[in-house]
Amino acid sequence: QTPKRLFDLVRPYLSQNMAVLDLGCGTGLGAGLYRQFSKHMTGVDVSTKMLEKADEKNIYDRLEQFDVLEEWAFPEKFDLIYSSDVFVYFGNLDPIIGSASSYLVRGGHLAFSVELLEDEAAAGSYRLYPSGRYAHSQTYIQTCLDRHGLKKLKMSKTVIRKQSGHPVKGLLIAAVKKSSVRCQ
Repeated sequence: QTPKRLFDLVRPYLSQNMAVLDLGCGTGLGAGLYRQFSKHMTGVDVSTKMLEKADEKNIYDRLEQFDVLEEWAFPEKFDLIYSSDVFVYFGNLDPIIGSASSYLVRGGHLAFSVELLEDEAAAGSYRLYPSGRYAHSQTYIQTCLDRHGLKKLKMSKTVIRKQSGHPVKGLLIAAVKKSSVRCQ
């Protein structure tokens, strides 16, 4: 449900003929939702097997094996970068959000999901859980967005998945790039 919920959150900010980057596209689960708004759609994932599955859907204009933690070198900037169910595998999101911001056009949008860290003692941080996934606090996400010239448009709490039959709380975030200046 998370890819659809993320799309619903960012949908009011989408327009026609966007350059779109699906960051951690996997098999392309949510890509069809965004295709109607894109003039050019790029999907990237670290797994070649996932990219092969995504390619079978014939949704993307370009697919590329890519590790989000490595230096970004795309030939274009994007109007929209979205990532569903990917950021939970990283603790420190600052370099990823920084790279995404540097590859957004002015007024471009970033949309992503995270698992919610509700522990008030760790409000400005993130934590690794036994599931092998990280949870991030709202304060931490806001700090990363601010640091990289992104303005939060919407942050919504939702259930992002079930784990051992129990709902896992998460956040869906939509932000916009405030300026064309690359932030540190």
